[in-house]
Amino acid sequence: MAIDRVSIFVAGLLLVLGSACATDYLSLASKSVEEQQYVTAVEFLRQGAREGDSRCDYYLAVLMLSGDLAGGRDPKAASKWLINAATEGLPRAQLDLGRLY
Repeated sequence: MAIDRVSIFVAGLLLVLGSACATDYLSLASKSVEEQQYVTAVEFLRQGAREGDSRCDYYLAVLMLSGDLAGGRDPKAASKWLINAATEGLPRAQLDLGRLY
């Protein structure tokens, strides 16, 4: 039941803040999350992050912290993405990085 709430939260986050990442990657990632294809969503978000959008780094961290990925929660990997986003000045990333520590 908790995974369902997290899935809904992540999908909503990606949809509401849709302009944050490159449109194509965000749309594909959002659809993947809705279909509970989290590994695919991560790949789309990684591509957006490679193109320099720090908010894609943040969404990657959110997925890795949610526990929805095949390997479960991965705080160590999430911290890498949060550091990238926080360094670029994204306030949510700075807050979540502080909470993670």
